[in-house]
Amino acid sequence: FQSDDSLVQERSLARLCMNLSIDGVLLSRSSETTDLAHLEALRAADIPTVLLDKIIETDQYSSVAIDDARASRQAVEYLVGQGHTRIVGVFGDGRQRISEERKQGFLNALKEHRIALPAGAVTNVEYLPTFDEKLDAALDAEPDATAVFVMSDELLVRTYHAVMRKGLRIPNDLSVIAISDGYAPYFLYPNITHIRHSGTEAGEKAAHILIGMMTHPSDSVIDVRIKTELVELGSVRAV
Repeated sequence: FQSDDSLVQERSLARLCMNLSIDGVLLSRSSETTDLAHLEALRAADIPTVLLDKIIETDQYSSVAIDDARASRQAVEYLVGQGHTRIVGVFGDGRQRISEERKQGFLNALKEHRIALPAGAVTNVEYLPTFDEKLDAALDAEPDATAVFVMSDELLVRTYHAVMRKGLRIPNDLSVIAISDGYAPYFLYPNITHIRHSGTEAGEKAAHILIGMMTHPSDSVIDVRIKTELVELGSVRAV
């Protein structure tokens, strides 16, 4: 089923799963979901549920996701290695674990390199309609920025168009790096250097865990983190 990134739809689908007497649920939660109360009926009915990708801190459900903090750290390490110290960071809704873990990894890596950014150079975009405003404010806070780190494909595409709108050239005027599943970076020019995570691998691991729980019921909770890799393309220049 498709939740269309809607909490209301996600709750409705959870109830539907109960009515259909399904054997297991694999859930990639909506960005609106901040708790898992609507899954309690599934757990009470001993229907195994595995969380995929956008997960919430929990000791009740098994989950599969990338190591978000490590992915951000990889991006910063690469930028610093290319000579960038004036970096703007763009993150999603701060209420979401994925956003905060990626942001914390970003900030920790900067701290280790003794790079201090101006207040406002790291921004969270809670609502997409405010994206341009948030990015403009971040770039105004660091007017000498040489690079932008973006935490997701969705924000990457919006960042790309915003940079084009400003008349800036990538990477001549501003380098761009993102965390990505590896598809969107190739639709943009220049192709975007990114920290790649495999959605296919994550889905396969989550499915294996779910099938295992269905075949051999257990109260054990499994927390799996998928490794990421740097894919160097054309959007980052050395300074």
